[in-house]
Amino acid sequence: EYKGIEHVNAAYQQGKSVVLAGGHCCNWEWAALGMGRNMDGLSIIIYKTLSNTHMDQWMRASRGRAENTALYPMEKTFPALKMLSEAGQRTGVILGADQSPSNPRSAHWVRFFGQETACLPGPDLIARQFDAPVFFFDIERVRRGYYVLTYTPLCTTPAATAGGEITQMFM
Repeated sequence: EYKGIEHVNAAYQQGKSVVLAGGHCCNWEWAALGMGRNMDGLSIIIYKTLSNTHMDQWMRASRGRAENTALYPMEKTFPALKMLSEAGQRTGVILGADQSPSNPRSAHWVRFFGQETACLPGPDLIARQFDAPVFFFDIERVRRGYYVLTYTPLCTTPAATAGGEITQMFM
């Protein structure tokens, strides 16, 4: 079940792309694969390329089977989004934004539970560069095999925010 999808589709109707930021909880793989079915734009799943070529190909095949969804490796995110934007394609960039960055120098540092915490800058950077509203997605397990995915507007005016501000909102 999808709740709040009307907020996401309203942004698409205004000609905007969106950023969908959530965490790696419940069945997040299912959520990412199912999001494209109900959205009026193309779902973009950003992934980190695996060092094991065989496993990387298997993961891409597994994640690439979803309808209305495209996969892009992390290192090709900005060129791909720029190309899609210039072509007039509205996108929903899906990011599991709760991970720790591998390079603390490029991280956004925020206060989280009273301590400085390094966070991935992707949702913030993408939202501000493409003026894409940000939605938090939450996954709740109702019972085995049944989930509710809820979209909540997090930042509707990303171009008006300072660097790191969206990251702090997410955290």
